[in-house]
Amino acid sequence: MLAPDQVRLWYGWAELSPADPIVAGSLGRWRVIYHVGRHGVAAGGSLKLLWRAASDWPPLQGRDPYEESFCTVATTGRARLAWRYDPRGHAQPWPRALVVDVAQWGLAEGDEVTIDLGDPEGGSPGVRAQTFVERNHEFRVVVDAMGRGQHVAIPSPTVEIVAGPPERLAVVAPSQVAVGEPFALTLRLEDRWGNVARGYTGRVALQGLDGLAAVELARGDGGVRRIGGLRLNAPGLYRVRGREAVLGLEGESNPLRVMPAGEQAPALLWGDLAGESEETGGTGTAAEYFSFARDAAALDFCALQAGACHVSPSFWSQLQEAVSANDEPGRFAAFLGYHWAGNTCGGGTRHVLFAGDAGEFYSASPESGDNCRFPLANLYEALRRHDALLIVGAASPAANLDCYDEGLEPLVEVCSGWGEFPWLVEEALRRGRRVGLTASSGELQGRPGASWPGAGDRVARGGLTCVLAPERTRQAIWEALRARHCYATSGPRILLDVQADGHTMGEVYQAAAPPELRLHVAGTAEIEALEIRRGAEVAYRCPEQDPGRPGWVRVAWGGAMARDWPRHVPWDGTLRCQGARIKRACAYGGDSPARGIVLSDESAVSWRSVTAGNENGVELELEAAPDARLELALPLVNLTVPLSELPFERALGGEGLVVRIGPRPRGTGTRELELRWAEQTLRPGATPYYVAVHQTDGARAWSSPIYVLG
Repeated sequence: MLAPDQVRLWYGWAELSPADPIVAGSLGRWRVIYHVGRHGVAAGGSLKLLWRAASDWPPLQGRDPYEESFCTVATTGRARLAWRYDPRGHAQPWPRALVVDVAQWGLAEGDEVTIDLGDPEGGSPGVRAQTFVERNHEFRVVVDAMGRGQHVAIPSPTVEIVAGPPERLAVVAPSQVAVGEPFALTLRLEDRWGNVARGYTGRVALQGLDGLAAVELARGDGGVRRIGGLRLNAPGLYRVRGREAVLGLEGESNPLRVMPAGEQAPALLWGDLAGESEETGGTGTAAEYFSFARDAAALDFCALQAGACHVSPSFWSQLQEAVSANDEPGRFAAFLGYHWAGNTCGGGTRHVLFAGDAGEFYSASPESGDNCRFPLANLYEALRRHDALLIVGAASPAANLDCYDEGLEPLVEVCSGWGEFPWLVEEALRRGRRVGLTASSGELQGRPGASWPGAGDRVARGGLTCVLAPERTRQAIWEALRARHCYATSGPRILLDVQADGHTMGEVYQAAAPPELRLHVAGTAEIEALEIRRGAEVAYRCPEQDPGRPGWVRVAWGGAMARDWPRHVPWDGTLRCQGARIKRACAYGGDSPARGIVLSDESAVSWRSVTAGNENGVELELEAAPDARLELALPLVNLTVPLSELPFERALGGEGLVVRIGPRPRGTGTRELELRWAEQTLRPGATPYYVAVHQTDGARAWSSPIYVLG
């Protein structure tokens, strides 16, 4: 193997201009210059400019010089070059590739190849940079000098990607405390892409706390401030408001329930159960991952799910040390785990968690040697020797529910930043599996617990799991997960309490009469609807009838292309009104600044959207004639729908692919809801009852089922 200086001499090196820090998500122009080494590059050879799988630099194009992401490639030598962008053009973890083929003559020592990202010659506004921060972001260049398909990584430029100015104020409170019990509140300033604005300094005024009116954030706080020792002295439901007057930012905390003195209830603890660090394809170190989860996201627990096929013995030892160092009983629980991914026939995706800070990692890849455990039955056998559990995951490849171990698999993942996966839950329940529901971020960008989609493959805000545990310790949280005492949300810290005849989420009990369910929900936005589900069917819906808001229409689309990968569905489209005027247009259900409404006027609205099991849409306030109609142009279908025929629904195949047009729901009109519902008959066997909550902002929550034995 050549030393770095020999690689530079023989294969060349690359530089970046400008080399200044890049603001995350900004439009800009950058030039990567490859200086050819002594070997040159023969005709038939190639070079590649690479980005990590975790990165969301956009696909580059050379067709339209007026549009974003326009790119040109040129050389000072005699060679003729041809280039293309290939999202799978190189091996993991560097699959995203701009491939430059040397077609004729070859490149000689001293020649330069210039790659202009966002070439402005034709008027392109530039290329949108990666939307999340990274300390040492590398523009990696590899060279196949002899045309043999063997690429050598050469000295390549690195640059820091930094957050933009603050555009959002997050206020995070615990979900439940007792009267007079001390607690902490966390303030976080974020840019438009969800990055912590580390350079922020200023004053945030607060409302809703006893004796605390404002907090100063200094540069050393890094855009995050944790205020401990707070108390509330009267029971009730609180929401703390924050206001940053200089920037005009406002934020409201998640609902905080203060229990009366003497009332006993489990703690409601929030966590993120899946994500990766830079050692296996993500961003930031394992230590930084846990630090962000605890300090910036204000989580109570977190797991780092390293991709098992990328785990080395040395990193596994480092990860166990990081888990041990970051576990703080009473403050924060760190979990050890990994992501096992065999092909679907062999079991599909599983998230592995260990009860302690030690365990063995097993991969589905034969390249792991003695650590290979494939198919899934072999992983089951190996993990029975450990205090471990598995979460049926929905990442690629698709989970195979033919494979199941009752003792090891108590949980199913219902959503993450990669989409929503109702089919996993419904199939598990149809098969009679007794499972609880979890959610995670699936984070690769260093922000577990506070994850937002950028401009890449992630389609939604990262999910969270709330665990009902007697104390904030790893052992208590572990036991609660095994017992299915948990629920899932699509990101917001929605309060959800579901009981059946006094039994809580995840329990199995023998009933002598039809069950009665008691529900309490406190949302972070208005509650649009609440569903009590009996297995895969809706047993009750609140409100039972929703006439909609007069003058408003919701156009919604969603679903996935398939259960396996790729499941993303493009929905970029346009709606035109005939016989109606658009008074106002609002995006519905989207979380990324790169998507949503692009253009809107009185007769038309256009948007960018991608779903993967989740739902997006637009809401329109219309002034319409009796014969008005909507003309909808989407990649999958073109529709003309008279307003007189609403509500309208069109299934499009795939996995729940659908377009719905109807009145914008009126909803429940409240952010807090309590109700009782009694089943009419006691059904034989084990019947699972669980609750799905829909908020008007598109956020969702799902309780774990209660299993009633008849």
